[in-house]
Amino acid sequence: MVTKSLAYMATALTFAGVLALASSTWAEETTQVSGKSFCKTVEQHALPLEGDPDHVLIAEKSTCTVKSPSTVFDGGQQAGVDIADLVKGSGPVRGHIFNKFKGGSGYTNITGFVSTEMREGKPHTTVTGVWEFTSGTIGAARGTYRIEPTSQTEAVVEWQGTLAQAIK
Repeated sequence: MVTKSLAYMATALTFAGVLALASSTWAEETTQVSGKSFCKTVEQHALPLEGDPDHVLIAEKSTCTVKSPSTVFDGGQQAGVDIADLVKGSGPVRGHIFNKFKGGSGYTNITGFVSTEMREGKPHTTVTGVWEFTSGTIGAARGTYRIEPTSQTEAVVEWQGTLAQAIK
């Protein structure tokens, strides 16, 4: 249950990077952006905390492909690393994502919460949170995301937000 939750969390973190193409300065022209990141966990490590069988830290690395109506993000690639601090499958997650898009690249920070609940006798995990582009060559971006697992190692991240770009 915890391993599955962590895989979803990592995927969410990677997706956040897709949205974040920003520089340190907000530009004058803003655009609403949205899309989906299709992510796959490539590495995961669960580290149980001594003395508490319900508490585990999960470190995860994942990669994503971005689909978006925005030509800035569509077809982009992401690579992310995140860490979740879970008790009984739920808890905070933080991560960093490197984004590579047609028009540039940059880094995204994500912060969120992993929620695991039982549905029809099986654990179901979702991750929700916020992302912000912390550096890059396209502009400034920030928004929200939601991650839904599609398998033990894959997930879809739905994201939305605002992209600010310098007017040329």
